[in-house]
Amino acid sequence: MLYLFKYKKFVVLLVIQLCLITLFLVASSIWVHSNSSGALFGVKFINENEILGLRHRHHRPSEDANRFETLQNVGNFTRNFALIKLNDGYANHEKVCFREGTRNDTRDVNGVFNPVCSCTAEWHGKDCGQPEVVWRALMTSSNARHLNLSAAAPRKVPHNVFYLIETNAFHMETLEIQMLELQYVVDLFVLCDLEVETNEFLPATPSLRHHSTTGFLKEHREKILLVSDATCAPRNVYRKLRKSLPESNFKRDDVIIYSQADEILNHRAINYFKWYDNWPQPVKFRLKHVVYGFFWQHPDNTRVSEAAAATIAMLEDSFQADPARLSQKSAMMIGDLNHFGGWYCEFCAQAMDIVRQIQYKARTERNSNEIFDVTKQKTIDAEFVQNLIVNGRYTDGKLELQQLRRYQEKYYCPDYVNNQSWKFDNLVINIFAKWEEDYEN
Repeated sequence: MLYLFKYKKFVVLLVIQLCLITLFLVASSIWVHSNSSGALFGVKFINENEILGLRHRHHRPSEDANRFETLQNVGNFTRNFALIKLNDGYANHEKVCFREGTRNDTRDVNGVFNPVCSCTAEWHGKDCGQPEVVWRALMTSSNARHLNLSAAAPRKVPHNVFYLIETNAFHMETLEIQMLELQYVVDLFVLCDLEVETNEFLPATPSLRHHSTTGFLKEHREKILLVSDATCAPRNVYRKLRKSLPESNFKRDDVIIYSQADEILNHRAINYFKWYDNWPQPVKFRLKHVVYGFFWQHPDNTRVSEAAAATIAMLEDSFQADPARLSQKSAMMIGDLNHFGGWYCEFCAQAMDIVRQIQYKARTERNSNEIFDVTKQKTIDAEFVQNLIVNGRYTDGKLELQQLRRYQEKYYCPDYVNNQSWKFDNLVINIFAKWEEDYEN
Protein backbone atom coordinates (compact mmCIF):
# COMPACT_ATOMS: atom_id res chain seq x y z
CA MET A 1 0.00 0.00 0.00
CA LEU A 2 2.83 2.36 0.92
CA TYR A 3 4.57 1.45 -2.36
CA LEU A 4 1.41 2.34 -4.37
CA PHE A 5 1.15 5.69 -2.61
CA LYS A 6 4.78 6.58 -3.43
CA TYR A 7 4.21 5.53 -7.06
CA LYS A 8 1.14 7.80 -7.41
CA LYS A 9 3.06 10.68 -5.85
CA PHE A 10 5.85 10.21 -8.38
CA VAL A 11 3.37 10.22 -11.28
CA VAL A 12 1.74 13.43 -10.06
CA LEU A 13 5.11 15.18 -9.79
CA LEU A 14 6.06 13.99 -13.27
CA VAL A 15 2.81 15.35 -14.77
CA ILE A 16 3.33 18.70 -13.05
CA GLN A 17 6.86 18.95 -14.44
CA LEU A 18 5.69 18.14 -17.96
CA CYS A 19 3.01 20.83 -17.72
CA LEU A 20 5.55 23.43 -16.59
CA ILE A 21 7.93 22.54 -19.43
CA THR A 22 5.09 22.79 -21.96
CA LEU A 23 4.03 26.22 -20.64
CA PHE A 24 7.64 27.44 -20.82
CA LEU A 25 8.02 26.33 -24.44
CA VAL A 26 4.74 27.97 -25.49
CA ALA A 27 5.68 31.23 -23.79
CA SER A 28 9.13 31.18 -25.43
CA SER A 29 7.56 30.61 -28.86
CA ILE A 30 5.21 33.58 -28.40
CA TRP A 31 8.11 35.80 -27.26
CA VAL A 32 10.30 34.88 -30.25
CA HIS A 33 7.42 35.45 -32.67
CA SER A 34 6.59 38.85 -31.23
CA ASN A 35 10.22 39.97 -31.35
CA SER A 36 10.71 38.85 -34.93
CA SER A 37 7.74 40.75 -36.31
CA GLY A 38 8.86 43.50 -38.66
CA ALA A 39 12.06 41.69 -39.63
CA LEU A 40 12.83 41.49 -43.33
CA PHE A 41 14.87 38.50 -44.54
CA GLY A 42 16.37 38.14 -41.07
CA VAL A 43 17.53 41.77 -40.90
CA LYS A 44 15.62 44.24 -38.76
CA PHE A 45 16.00 47.66 -40.38
CA ILE A 46 15.85 50.75 -38.25
CA ASN A 47 12.57 52.59 -37.98
CA GLU A 48 11.33 55.43 -35.83
CA ASN A 49 10.85 53.11 -32.86
CA GLU A 50 14.23 51.40 -32.82
CA ILE A 51 17.83 52.10 -33.68
CA LEU A 52 20.18 49.18 -34.22
CA GLY A 53 23.68 49.42 -32.87
CA LEU A 54 22.73 51.44 -29.79
CA ARG A 55 22.86 49.81 -26.40
CA HIS A 56 19.53 48.67 -25.02
CA ARG A 57 19.84 48.36 -21.24
CA HIS A 58 16.39 47.48 -20.01
CA HIS A 59 12.76 47.35 -21.06
CA ARG A 60 10.66 50.43 -20.50
CA PRO A 61 6.89 50.79 -20.39
CA SER A 62 5.03 49.89 -23.58
CA GLU A 63 5.21 53.37 -25.13
CA ASP A 64 9.01 53.31 -24.82
CA ALA A 65 9.52 49.74 -26.01
CA ASN A 66 12.46 49.30 -28.38
CA ARG A 67 14.00 52.63 -27.44
CA PHE A 68 17.72 52.73 -26.78
CA GLU A 69 19.67 54.38 -24.05
CA THR A 70 22.93 55.66 -25.54
CA LEU A 71 23.84 57.16 -28.92
CA GLN A 72 27.35 56.12 -29.91
CA ASN A 73 29.25 59.31 -30.78
CA VAL A 74 31.57 58.94 -33.77
CA GLY A 75 33.93 61.66 -32.56
CA ASN A 76 37.46 60.74 -31.53
CA PHE A 77 39.63 63.56 -30.17
CA THR A 78 43.00 61.85 -30.60
CA ARG A 79 42.18 60.87 -34.19
CA ASN A 80 41.38 64.50 -35.07
CA PHE A 81 43.82 66.42 -32.87
CA ALA A 82 47.44 66.05 -31.81
CA LEU A 83 48.42 67.17 -28.30
CA ILE A 84 52.05 68.33 -28.33
CA LYS A 85 53.82 68.76 -24.98
CA LEU A 86 57.22 70.25 -24.19
CA ASN A 87 59.24 71.24 -21.13
CA ASP A 88 61.67 74.05 -22.00
CA GLY A 89 63.54 73.69 -18.73
CA TYR A 90 61.42 76.23 -16.95
CA ALA A 91 57.81 75.16 -17.44
CA ASN A 92 55.58 72.65 -19.16
CA HIS A 93 53.90 73.77 -22.38
CA GLU A 94 51.33 72.15 -24.64
CA LYS A 95 49.45 72.93 -27.80
CA VAL A 96 46.62 71.23 -29.67
CA CYS A 97 46.84 70.96 -33.46
CA PHE A 98 44.19 69.70 -35.88
CA ARG A 99 45.90 66.81 -37.64
CA GLU A 100 44.49 67.27 -41.15
CA GLY A 101 45.37 70.97 -41.26
CA THR A 102 48.81 70.81 -39.63
CA ARG A 103 52.23 70.35 -41.22
CA ASN A 104 54.26 67.31 -40.22
CA ASP A 105 57.10 69.56 -39.02
CA THR A 106 54.90 71.43 -36.58
CA ARG A 107 56.78 69.96 -33.60
CA ASP A 108 59.22 72.19 -31.79
CA VAL A 109 62.75 72.58 -33.12
CA ASN A 110 65.87 72.71 -30.93
CA GLY A 111 63.79 72.71 -27.80
CA VAL A 112 62.15 76.04 -28.58
CA PHE A 113 58.42 75.92 -27.93
CA ASN A 114 56.28 77.38 -30.71
CA PRO A 115 52.81 78.14 -29.32
CA VAL A 116 51.22 78.21 -32.79
CA CYS A 117 50.63 75.16 -34.99
CA SER A 118 52.12 75.27 -38.48
CA CYS A 119 49.17 75.12 -40.90
CA THR A 120 49.17 73.57 -44.33
CA ALA A 121 47.79 75.46 -47.31
CA GLU A 122 44.13 76.47 -46.97
CA TRP A 123 43.92 75.74 -43.24
CA HIS A 124 43.67 78.47 -40.64
CA GLY A 125 43.28 79.20 -36.95
CA LYS A 126 45.49 78.81 -33.91
CA ASP A 127 45.19 75.02 -34.09
CA CYS A 128 44.86 74.86 -37.92
CA GLY A 129 41.28 73.61 -37.48
CA GLN A 130 39.51 76.00 -39.86
CA PRO A 131 39.32 74.76 -43.47
CA GLU A 132 39.44 77.45 -46.15
CA VAL A 133 35.70 77.34 -46.82
CA VAL A 134 34.90 77.93 -43.13
CA TRP A 135 37.62 80.57 -42.67
CA ARG A 136 36.27 82.56 -45.62
CA ALA A 137 32.73 82.31 -44.22
CA LEU A 138 33.89 83.57 -40.82
CA MET A 139 35.81 86.45 -42.42
CA THR A 140 32.79 87.63 -44.42
CA SER A 141 30.14 87.10 -41.74
CA SER A 142 29.32 90.23 -39.78
CA ASN A 143 28.04 87.96 -37.01
CA ALA A 144 31.50 86.37 -36.57
CA ARG A 145 33.68 89.47 -36.41
CA HIS A 146 33.33 89.96 -32.66
CA LEU A 147 33.80 86.27 -31.75
CA ASN A 148 37.59 85.96 -32.32
CA LEU A 149 37.11 82.44 -33.64
CA SER A 150 40.67 82.28 -34.97
CA ALA A 151 41.75 81.53 -31.39
CA ALA A 152 38.87 79.14 -30.65
CA ALA A 153 39.87 75.91 -28.93
CA PRO A 154 38.26 72.58 -29.85
CA ARG A 155 36.03 70.65 -27.52
CA LYS A 156 37.36 67.57 -25.77
CA VAL A 157 33.98 65.88 -26.38
CA PRO A 158 32.37 66.73 -29.74
CA HIS A 159 28.80 67.68 -30.42
CA ASN A 160 26.44 64.99 -31.64
CA VAL A 161 25.48 65.67 -35.26
CA PHE A 162 22.04 64.62 -36.52
CA TYR A 163 21.52 64.83 -40.29
CA LEU A 164 17.93 64.89 -41.62
CA ILE A 165 17.64 64.06 -45.34
CA GLU A 166 14.46 64.17 -47.44
CA THR A 167 14.95 61.66 -50.24
CA ASN A 168 13.52 58.67 -52.12
CA ALA A 169 14.70 55.68 -54.12
CA PHE A 170 15.22 57.83 -57.25
CA HIS A 171 18.34 59.24 -55.59
CA MET A 172 20.21 56.18 -54.34
CA GLU A 173 23.59 57.14 -55.83
CA THR A 174 23.61 60.66 -54.43
CA LEU A 175 22.16 59.43 -51.13
CA GLU A 176 25.18 57.14 -50.74
CA ILE A 177 27.51 60.08 -51.40
CA GLN A 178 25.54 62.35 -49.07
CA MET A 179 25.87 59.87 -46.25
CA LEU A 180 29.32 58.36 -46.70
CA GLU A 181 31.02 61.69 -47.37
CA LEU A 182 30.01 62.45 -43.75
CA GLN A 183 30.21 58.98 -42.21
CA TYR A 184 32.99 59.99 -39.78
CA VAL A 185 31.23 63.19 -38.76
CA VAL A 186 27.50 62.45 -38.47
CA ASP A 187 26.28 60.37 -35.52
CA LEU A 188 22.81 59.60 -36.86
CA PHE A 189 21.32 59.93 -40.35
CA VAL A 190 17.54 60.46 -40.30
CA LEU A 191 16.14 59.50 -43.70
CA CYS A 192 12.58 60.36 -44.66
CA ASP A 193 11.36 58.24 -47.55
CA LEU A 194 9.17 60.58 -49.58
CA GLU A 195 6.34 58.64 -51.20
CA VAL A 196 6.10 59.13 -54.97
CA GLU A 197 2.69 59.12 -56.61
CA THR A 198 2.65 56.74 -59.58
CA ASN A 199 0.87 57.02 -62.92
CA GLU A 200 1.13 55.67 -66.47
CA PHE A 201 4.35 57.60 -67.11
CA LEU A 202 5.84 57.18 -63.64
CA PRO A 203 5.77 53.51 -62.62
CA ALA A 204 6.04 52.40 -59.02
CA THR A 205 9.52 52.72 -57.54
CA PRO A 206 10.73 50.61 -54.60
CA SER A 207 10.93 52.50 -51.32
CA LEU A 208 14.10 52.99 -49.32
CA ARG A 209 12.94 50.25 -46.99
CA HIS A 210 12.95 47.90 -49.98
CA HIS A 211 16.67 48.70 -50.43
CA SER A 212 17.45 48.39 -46.73
CA THR A 213 18.79 44.84 -46.81
CA THR A 214 21.50 45.45 -49.40
CA GLY A 215 24.34 47.83 -50.15
CA PHE A 216 25.38 50.83 -48.12
CA LEU A 217 22.06 51.11 -46.26
CA LYS A 218 22.55 47.66 -44.78
CA GLU A 219 26.24 48.24 -44.10
CA HIS A 220 25.57 51.44 -42.14
CA ARG A 221 22.17 50.55 -40.68
CA GLU A 222 23.38 51.14 -37.10
CA LYS A 223 23.61 54.87 -37.94
CA ILE A 224 20.32 55.20 -39.84
CA LEU A 225 16.89 56.14 -38.58
CA LEU A 226 14.34 55.57 -41.35
CA VAL A 227 11.06 57.40 -40.84
CA SER A 228 7.88 57.44 -42.89
CA ASP A 229 5.80 60.54 -43.46
CA ALA A 230 3.25 61.47 -46.10
CA THR A 231 4.94 64.79 -46.86
CA CYS A 232 8.36 64.41 -45.16
CA ALA A 233 7.77 67.84 -43.65
CA PRO A 234 11.00 68.64 -41.75
CA ARG A 235 9.04 69.54 -38.61
CA ASN A 236 7.46 66.07 -38.59
CA VAL A 237 10.79 64.33 -39.24
CA TYR A 238 12.45 66.20 -36.37
CA ARG A 239 9.57 65.38 -34.03
CA LYS A 240 9.92 61.68 -34.89
CA LEU A 241 13.65 61.86 -34.25
CA ARG A 242 13.06 63.29 -30.76
CA LYS A 243 10.51 60.56 -30.01
CA SER A 244 12.81 57.77 -31.21
CA LEU A 245 15.63 58.36 -28.75
CA PRO A 246 15.48 58.98 -25.00
CA GLU A 247 15.97 62.59 -23.98
CA SER A 248 19.41 61.79 -22.54
CA ASN A 249 20.78 61.46 -26.10
CA PHE A 250 20.10 65.11 -26.91
CA LYS A 251 22.02 68.16 -25.68
CA ARG A 252 21.04 71.70 -26.49
CA ASP A 253 24.37 72.35 -28.22
CA ASP A 254 24.12 69.28 -30.46
CA VAL A 255 24.01 70.05 -34.20
CA ILE A 256 21.01 69.52 -36.47
CA ILE A 257 21.53 69.51 -40.26
CA TYR A 258 18.72 69.38 -42.79
CA SER A 259 18.93 68.95 -46.55
CA GLN A 260 16.95 67.67 -49.49
CA ALA A 261 18.01 65.01 -51.98
CA ASP A 262 21.13 65.64 -54.08
CA GLU A 263 22.63 68.22 -51.71
CA ILE A 264 26.10 66.93 -50.77
CA LEU A 265 27.72 68.95 -47.99
CA ASN A 266 31.40 69.74 -47.50
CA HIS A 267 32.55 67.29 -44.81
CA ARG A 268 35.31 69.60 -43.53
CA ALA A 269 32.77 72.29 -42.76
CA ILE A 270 30.47 69.90 -40.90
CA ASN A 271 33.45 68.54 -38.95
CA TYR A 272 34.22 72.10 -37.81
CA PHE A 273 30.69 72.46 -36.42
CA LYS A 274 31.16 69.16 -34.60
CA TRP A 275 34.30 70.20 -32.73
CA TYR A 276 33.90 73.94 -32.12
CA ASP A 277 31.46 76.25 -30.34
CA ASN A 278 30.12 79.75 -30.91
CA TRP A 279 29.97 79.73 -34.71
CA PRO A 280 27.27 82.01 -36.18
CA GLN A 281 24.02 80.20 -36.85
CA PRO A 282 21.92 79.20 -38.62
CA VAL A 283 24.34 78.29 -41.39
CA LYS A 284 23.42 77.96 -45.07
CA PHE A 285 25.46 76.46 -47.90
CA ARG A 286 26.39 77.68 -51.36
CA LEU A 287 26.83 74.55 -53.47
CA LYS A 288 28.56 73.90 -56.76
CA HIS A 289 25.74 73.17 -59.22
CA VAL A 290 26.60 70.19 -61.43
CA VAL A 291 24.26 68.24 -63.70
CA TYR A 292 24.25 64.52 -64.67
CA GLY A 293 27.65 64.14 -63.00
CA PHE A 294 30.63 66.20 -61.87
CA PHE A 295 31.74 66.77 -65.48
CA TRP A 296 28.94 69.23 -66.40
CA GLN A 297 28.32 72.48 -64.48
CA HIS A 298 25.17 74.59 -64.66
CA PRO A 299 25.74 78.08 -66.17
CA ASP A 300 24.69 79.62 -62.84
CA ASN A 301 27.74 77.86 -61.33
CA THR A 302 26.36 77.73 -57.79
CA ARG A 303 23.10 77.21 -55.99
CA VAL A 304 22.14 78.39 -52.50
CA SER A 305 20.76 75.19 -51.09
CA GLU A 306 17.85 74.34 -48.88
CA ALA A 307 20.39 72.74 -46.55
CA ALA A 308 21.00 74.44 -43.21
CA ALA A 309 22.65 73.74 -39.87
CA ALA A 310 22.10 74.94 -36.31
CA THR A 311 22.17 73.73 -32.73
CA ILE A 312 19.12 72.16 -31.13
CA ALA A 313 18.85 75.20 -28.86
CA MET A 314 18.68 77.58 -31.82
CA LEU A 315 16.27 75.33 -33.73
CA GLU A 316 13.81 74.98 -30.85
CA ASP A 317 14.08 78.44 -29.29
CA SER A 318 14.10 80.60 -32.43
CA PHE A 319 12.66 78.46 -35.25
CA GLN A 320 9.83 76.53 -33.56
CA ALA A 321 11.62 73.17 -34.04
CA ASP A 322 11.13 73.38 -37.82
CA PRO A 323 14.41 72.69 -39.71
CA ALA A 324 12.92 74.04 -42.96
CA ARG A 325 12.79 77.52 -41.42
CA LEU A 326 16.56 77.55 -40.86
CA SER A 327 17.21 78.19 -44.55
CA GLN A 328 14.95 81.27 -44.52
CA LYS A 329 17.48 83.23 -42.48
CA SER A 330 21.21 82.70 -42.21
CA ALA A 331 23.92 84.18 -40.02
CA MET A 332 26.71 82.65 -42.10
CA MET A 333 27.06 81.24 -45.63
CA ILE A 334 29.45 78.34 -46.18
CA GLY A 335 30.83 78.58 -49.71
CA ASP A 336 31.39 81.23 -52.37
CA LEU A 337 31.94 81.28 -56.12
CA ASN A 338 35.38 79.64 -55.86
CA HIS A 339 35.26 77.67 -52.60
CA PHE A 340 32.12 75.60 -52.33
CA GLY A 341 30.11 74.48 -49.34
CA GLY A 342 29.35 71.25 -51.18
CA TRP A 343 27.73 70.05 -54.40
CA TYR A 344 24.21 70.14 -55.75
CA CYS A 345 24.38 67.13 -58.04
CA GLU A 346 21.20 67.43 -60.12
CA PHE A 347 20.08 64.34 -62.06
CA CYS A 348 23.17 62.46 -60.91
CA ALA A 349 22.00 58.90 -61.43
CA GLN A 350 21.75 56.08 -63.94
CA ALA A 351 19.88 56.94 -67.15
CA MET A 352 16.59 55.25 -66.22
CA ASP A 353 16.58 56.87 -62.76
CA ILE A 354 17.15 60.24 -64.45
CA VAL A 355 14.10 59.53 -66.64
CA ARG A 356 12.01 58.96 -63.51
CA GLN A 357 13.39 62.09 -61.84
CA ILE A 358 12.60 64.24 -64.90
CA GLN A 359 9.06 62.88 -65.13
CA TYR A 360 8.51 63.36 -61.39
CA LYS A 361 9.83 66.94 -61.39
CA ALA A 362 7.75 67.81 -64.45
CA ARG A 363 4.58 66.96 -62.53
CA THR A 364 5.43 68.24 -59.07
CA GLU A 365 7.65 71.31 -59.27
CA ARG A 366 6.33 74.82 -59.56
CA ASN A 367 6.82 76.39 -63.01
CA SER A 368 7.79 73.00 -64.37
CA ASN A 369 6.40 73.94 -67.81
CA GLU A 370 9.27 76.41 -68.15
CA ILE A 371 11.77 73.58 -67.69
CA PHE A 372 10.05 70.57 -69.21
CA ASP A 373 7.68 70.08 -72.10
CA VAL A 374 5.12 68.04 -70.16
CA THR A 375 3.17 67.25 -73.31
CA LYS A 376 6.08 65.19 -74.63
CA GLN A 377 6.75 63.03 -71.59
CA LYS A 378 6.33 59.85 -73.65
CA THR A 379 9.51 60.72 -75.57
CA ILE A 380 11.64 60.88 -72.42
CA ASP A 381 13.52 57.60 -72.24
CA ALA A 382 17.06 56.38 -71.60
CA GLU A 383 18.18 57.31 -75.13
CA PHE A 384 16.81 60.82 -74.71
CA VAL A 385 18.76 61.22 -71.44
CA GLN A 386 21.98 59.82 -72.94
CA ASN A 387 21.81 62.38 -75.74
CA LEU A 388 21.44 65.17 -73.17
CA ILE A 389 24.49 63.91 -71.28
CA VAL A 390 26.63 63.51 -74.41
CA ASN A 391 25.81 66.98 -75.75
CA GLY A 392 25.87 68.80 -72.40
CA ARG A 393 22.29 70.04 -72.58
CA TYR A 394 19.94 70.63 -69.68
CA THR A 395 16.59 68.83 -69.56
CA ASP A 396 14.94 71.47 -71.75
CA GLY A 397 17.33 70.45 -74.54
CA LYS A 398 18.42 74.09 -74.98
CA LEU A 399 20.45 75.30 -72.00
CA GLU A 400 24.16 74.60 -72.56
CA LEU A 401 26.16 73.20 -69.66
CA GLN A 402 29.82 73.97 -68.98
CA GLN A 403 32.32 71.13 -69.29
CA LEU A 404 34.63 70.53 -66.30
CA ARG A 405 38.02 68.79 -66.31
CA ARG A 406 38.63 66.37 -63.49
CA TYR A 407 42.28 67.23 -62.84
CA GLN A 408 41.89 70.97 -63.28
CA GLU A 409 39.11 71.57 -60.74
CA LYS A 410 39.98 71.92 -57.05
CA TYR A 411 36.41 71.07 -56.04
CA TYR A 412 35.71 68.60 -58.82
CA CYS A 413 33.92 66.01 -56.68
CA PRO A 414 33.58 64.96 -53.02
CA ASP A 415 36.44 63.02 -51.45
CA TYR A 416 34.31 59.89 -51.12
CA VAL A 417 33.61 59.87 -54.86
CA ASN A 418 37.25 60.53 -55.71
CA ASN A 419 38.37 57.65 -53.49
CA GLN A 420 35.67 55.33 -54.85
CA SER A 421 35.68 56.51 -58.47
CA TRP A 422 35.33 52.96 -59.76
CA LYS A 423 31.84 52.87 -58.19
CA PHE A 424 30.78 56.22 -59.64
CA ASP A 425 32.30 56.14 -63.13
CA ASN A 426 29.03 57.44 -64.60
CA LEU A 427 29.34 60.53 -62.37
CA VAL A 428 33.10 61.09 -62.60
CA ILE A 429 33.43 60.93 -66.41
CA ASN A 430 31.02 61.31 -69.31
CA ILE A 431 30.80 57.62 -70.16
CA PHE A 432 28.52 58.28 -73.16
CA ALA A 433 30.92 60.72 -74.81
CA LYS A 434 33.38 59.72 -77.51
CA TRP A 435 35.91 62.38 -76.62
CA GLU A 436 39.30 60.79 -76.18
CA GLU A 437 40.37 63.19 -73.45
CA ASP A 438 37.48 62.09 -71.21
CA TYR A 439 38.63 58.51 -70.99
CA GLU A 440 41.22 57.64 -68.38
CA ASN A 441 43.63 54.76 -68.05
